[in-house]
Amino acid sequence: ARLGSGTADATTFLRGDQTYAGGGLSEADTWRVTTGFDVSTGQASITANWERDDTDASGLLGTGMSESSGVFTFPSTGFWLVVGEIQFNNANGDNQAKYLGVGIEVTTDNGSYSEATNSYTSSGYDTTSTRSYARTSKILDVTDTANIKVKMMYLVEQDYAVSGSSTRNNTYLQFIKLGDT
Repeated sequence: ARLGSGTADATTFLRGDQTYAGGGLSEADTWRVTTGFDVSTGQASITANWERDDTDASGLLGTGMSESSGVFTFPSTGFWLVVGEIQFNNANGDNQAKYLGVGIEVTTDNGSYSEATNSYTSSGYDTTSTRSYARTSKILDVTDTANIKVKMMYLVEQDYAVSGSSTRNNTYLQFIKLGDT
């Protein structure tokens, strides 16, 4: 007798509904901003200077994400965890920001984006503080890789700087496929 539909191999198992499914994680990828830049009051997408993490035993599992002008395209459908973190730098030491934030923007029609999640920190009111961090995350059900895409945005109360590096993940996005949709 034949068990289930599909093909069994070293990476699949037979589920209770008699179909074969993959076991474990199949995709994990990290992208970072390579060059720091000054930001003005307000919010905007980070559209330039992205690279895949390629230092210090970095890992890419699966196909990985595609990126073009700060827009990230998923390689496959499924439930995805997207984590974003921005390191802010008060390089000149005279700014006191009430809020510094990171957001994840999502489109479901490959055109109009909405701010799906954000998180804020502050530099307090201490002009000697040089670094602040904001981190956010979102689980997405990616049912259509042509239309569901993400971008990272910064949100700042006054002029500051976003930190970048080609050797460390100061400002970055992580993508982990949690399972099939």
